[in-house]
Amino acid sequence: MSSNGSAKGTGRGKPPGKPAGRRPAASSKTAPAGSFETAFASLGRKADDARAHLAELTDEGAKNASRSLQKATHAAQVKVRKLNAGWKRMPPKRKAQVLAGIVGAIAAAIAVPLAVRHRRKVKSGKSGAAAED
Repeated sequence: MSSNGSAKGTGRGKPPGKPAGRRPAASSKTAPAGSFETAFASLGRKADDARAHLAELTDEGAKNASRSLQKATHAAQVKVRKLNAGWKRMPPKRKAQVLAGIVGAIAAAIAVPLAVRHRRKVKSGKSGAAAED
């Protein structure tokens, strides 16, 4: 046992050498009369500053977005020109293969949702028949 009557290491009682703590008394002072007006004026100034800053950021963002769109448009135009030139140089047999591949991809893209829809109908028909039995 320690000198304060608590078992050592149990965490009970006050640690040796520390005075009992007291909370400071609550302040009974009231806020000065003009503090609300100054606080609202300060908030108003901060809101004006934030509004101006937001307008600057919006303007910069619009300019950056416009630049990005212009770059992307230019890159797409360059790519289309290259593809067109490559298509014109391509032999007819290779053109037929490319077209067959594109048509096949489109057919698959159309067929998958139809197959999924059909499968759902089949499943719902089975579960409905089981519920009637």
